[in-house]
Amino acid sequence: MKLAHLQSSGGFYKDGGAGWVSPELAVIVTKEVYAQCDPLDGVEDGWIANFEGCSPDLSSLLCEADNQENCLTQAQIDAVNNVARPVELEYEIANGLTGHSGYPWGNVAWQGSFAGSRPQPSTPAPNVGGNDSYVYGLGDGYHRFMIAQDAEAVSLGFDPNDESVRDRIVEVSSILDATNPDLSPLHARNGKLILYAGGASEVPPAEVAAYWKRVLETVGEDKVAEFSRFYIFPSINHGGVGPEGMPNQSDLFSALEAWVETGEAPGELINQSKSGEITRPLCQYPTWPQYQSGDVNAASSFKCVN
Repeated sequence: MKLAHLQSSGGFYKDGGAGWVSPELAVIVTKEVYAQCDPLDGVEDGWIANFEGCSPDLSSLLCEADNQENCLTQAQIDAVNNVARPVELEYEIANGLTGHSGYPWGNVAWQGSFAGSRPQPSTPAPNVGGNDSYVYGLGDGYHRFMIAQDAEAVSLGFDPNDESVRDRIVEVSSILDATNPDLSPLHARNGKLILYAGGASEVPPAEVAAYWKRVLETVGEDKVAEFSRFYIFPSINHGGVGPEGMPNQSDLFSALEAWVETGEAPGELINQSKSGEITRPLCQYPTWPQYQSGDVNAASSFKCVN
């Protein structure tokens, strides 16, 4: 993930900050993403339920010769698209992985996490004062102290496919990465697991989904169904934060407790807003909640579809 941190945020800081996006422009980008992806679930409610179907085209935001305000340069559009670009390695790290999924569209706090909140960019981003890119700071520490083992190393432009760093990345990966998909020992001990991700999380839901798919392939779908479930909370980040009113209160712990103590295996759950006034189905991956008809604030008006 640290490789993804550096790649996704580095695009805003390289070339002297040519691709940096100000907080004001970030609002425009977010509005465009939601304009294209919010309707994909059948209702325009300010939330993106079909995160895997969200692949916005930002070319409409490109500045033109006679319009240089409230628009983005090509370098800025490239930097935003770079956030969603997966990391591709030319070799294998722990458990045979050769990359990492890109970050999802629809994170309402993406600018602060990936580009920071300064009025102008700092290059590189040392996270001094906490208003530079949060994820760049994480990736920067990984590169300088774990890979380069040099506190003065410069992380901007770091290339994980450079042959000089491959062996060290593989070594660190073997120590740190929790990506082993063989959960058969948990099944053998009659353990239970509920895995979840935020559909707009800084821990990419596509990467968690990729891990889930590897578990299914390794352990077998029938066996996995006996001890594990995977849910994605639409439109929230890994801290449970999302657009105002977005349901994020499904009680997974009680579902796990009931499964362990009474044998009641969870299926589709109910997800509700903090106030309890808005409900949605919390669907088992790979399904997501699509609006059918009726009250848009009621879970019964939605169906989990793939």
